[in-house]
Parts: sequence; structure tokens; C-alpha cells
Amino acid sequence: MIRRNKSDRTKRMEQKLHPGSGIARFASFDYLRLFAMVLVTLQHGMAVAGYYEQTTWANVNLGQLGVGLFCALSGYLAFSGSAASAIGWLQKRLWQIYPAYWIATIAAFLLTWAAGTKRVDGWLFLSQMAGTGYFTHGWELINVVSWFISLILLCYVIAFAGKWFGAPRLMLAFAIIIALVLLATRSEVSLSRHVLTFCVAGLIAQTYPRPAVMLIIVASLFGVSLIWPQSIYAAFSIALLALALAWQASETTLLRIASGYVYEYFLVHGIFLVALARFLPQQKLVSGAIAVTLSIVAAVILKKLTGHLVAWVRRDGSTKAAIA
Repeated sequence: MIRRNKSDRTKRMEQKLHPGSGIARFASFDYLRLFAMVLVTLQHGMAVAGYYEQTTWANVNLGQLGVGLFCALSGYLAFSGSAASAIGWLQKRLWQIYPAYWIATIAAFLLTWAAGTKRVDGWLFLSQMAGTGYFTHGWELINVVSWFISLILLCYVIAFAGKWFGAPRLMLAFAIIIALVLLATRSEVSLSRHVLTFCVAGLIAQTYPRPAVMLIIVASLFGVSLIWPQSIYAAFSIALLALALAWQASETTLLRIASGYVYEYFLVHGIFLVALARFLPQQKLVSGAIAVTLSIVAAVILKKLTGHLVAWVRRDGSTKAAIA
């Protein structure tokens, strides 16, 4: 039994690593990431086209399924790889999140102000730039998809606390209990259902469970969802995460490149979907196709711009430090 556990762990660590992260790279994760983005795009596209009710079946929302998958991937990756310091780990994650998000948020506010479609105020702008927009304004956001930034920051705070105190498993277990209590009492649902997913995925990364244990975890989550329906997102996401971990998918250049632009696409796609729906209200499929195409182009530009900006800031900081 011990030998089999070691074999499972060895298989995962033999995977190709993400550059500079010490985290095993799974091509299947790229497929999962792209699938999640398709679900989110479908939900947002249908919503702006006037078919919001059709995005939810049996109280299961397409977009929230996609968000759940993102949280499962984030949770697993947050607790995988080498044991970096808590502060170093958090700094790296914030560098990955904020620069592109700031550029997209500034653009969204400028476009909204110019179009006059929503009320724009300084407090909302500052809160969204900090990534806390959902905590302070709920769903009343400019580029509403940015609520996900508040969610992922909350998840990263949990991960940081676990790493900082040297007790990641204990912190994850505690967060899972809190999330389940909130879901059971319906005190808070929107964030808790995805925090649950993030933390369960984190525990999986920490414990390397055998296939039989993974099956029990997934079955338990589906069982819990019969009592607390919002747990279905965790059950669905962890089930697909388990499949992705077991699937030895081959990596292709196109897959790797496409997956690398998912975050930037996520940040901008809502802007184009809303704009094109206003310009071409009668041509729903055409406007959606154009919006997706423009979003892909904008994602590429945003990633390149962010890369140059981050490189410039770091180079400037290094120069000042050297002079000092």
C-alpha cells in the first residue's frame, strides 16, 4: 500500500514542470482550463443576448460551473510544487493577477464612463482596483466578471495563512468546515461554494489520495449536494479535476499557447460581449462571434502589454536598488 502511494506521487512529480514554479504541469489541466472558459463565455454570451434564464438548469448555472473549475485548478496548483515561503508565494500570485487586471479595469471604467451606461464613482474604482469590488459593492461592478478577482484573493488568503502558519492541511480543513456551514445555513453562497472547491482541491494536492479515495471524495461531494444543492459545483469540479489528474494527455503547442491567454481573455471578454450586444441587438450570433474574436485579439495584446509593463517596473526597481 505504501509503495502504491509513493508510485502515485512519483508519477505526478515526473510531469513536466511549469517554468520556475516546481509545479508539475498537466496538459489535461489546459483542456480543463479552456473548457471552463467556454462555459463562462457561453453563460455571459447568453445572458447579454437576453437568455439568462436558459443558462441555469435545475439550479445549476453554466458560468458558475466554469468558475468552479477555475477554483479547482487554482486550489490544486496553490498547494502543489516546492515549499516556497508564504510571502514569496503570495507575491508571485499577486504579480500574476494584478497588472493585467488593472489595465483591463481602467479600460472598462473609461469605456463605461464614455458610454454613460453605468454610474461611475471613485470609491467603486478604488475598490475594484484593489480587487475587493465584490466585497464592497456586490454585483454592482464595472465589468462584472471582475467579481472573480475578489473570490480568488479570498482563496489566496486562505492558502497564505496555511503556508504562513505551517499547517496547510489544518487550515484547508477548517475553511472547508466554514464553507459547508455557510452553505448549510445559506448565510453566504456565492463565494462559499467556490471556496469549498478550492480547499478540497488543495487537500488533494497535499495528500495525493489513491484513486479509490478520490472516488470516495467525489461521491461524498455529490452526496452532500443532495442536501445542500450549491455543493454541486464542488462535486462537478473535483470530479473533473480527478479525471484530469488521471488522464495522461499529450501536450500540443496550440493547446499550451491557447491556455496561456485564458486569464487575459477572461478579463476582457465581458466588455466585448456587452458592447457588441448593444451595437448589434438583432444579430445575436453574429455579435457573439465578433465579440469572442475581438476578445481573443485583446487578450493577446493585454498579455503582451502586461509582460512589457511588468518587465519595465522590475527593471526600474532593480536599477533604483542598485543605485541606492
